[in-house]
Amino acid sequence: MLAAGTGITPMYQALQRMFGPDEEQLDDDINVILLYGSRTERDIYLRKELADMAKRSGHRLKVIHAVSDGTAKAKGEEIIVDGMINKGVIALMTHEEIFRHGTDSSGKRKDCKVWVCGPPGFYSVLCGPRDDAGPLPQGCALRELGFRAKDVVKF
Repeated sequence: MLAAGTGITPMYQALQRMFGPDEEQLDDDINVILLYGSRTERDIYLRKELADMAKRSGHRLKVIHAVSDGTAKAKGEEIIVDGMINKGVIALMTHEEIFRHGTDSSGKRKDCKVWVCGPPGFYSVLCGPRDDAGPLPQGCALRELGFRAKDVVKF
């Protein structure tokens, strides 16, 4: 999951369904990495709720905050990177997890979806305009990382 600013709202709703407090909702086959971009530490919405959910998930939800003003300090087990979510941050923070959980024994990628929600510029850099369901445009981060349009869900 890639979210920026208030784009966290639909992601959080989906995460509640996957990793909510109701034990019956948990699915052992689901592993999620949430990269959540904010301008400042004060702009991190649902920070405590996301941290609590990650703890309850049994390491199946990993939350990574990207703070563009570079002043945020991690609290507890949080992971915070300086800067905006871009190709380099996505590759660095997800490669190991996607390889370990998202590939079969031959190295072929299993079902792995990238959900994206944020302001228009966020889509442009990562996967092309939100309302464009066609192929991912040349130069966008997710295409350069090997994802196809069918792998990307734009909210």
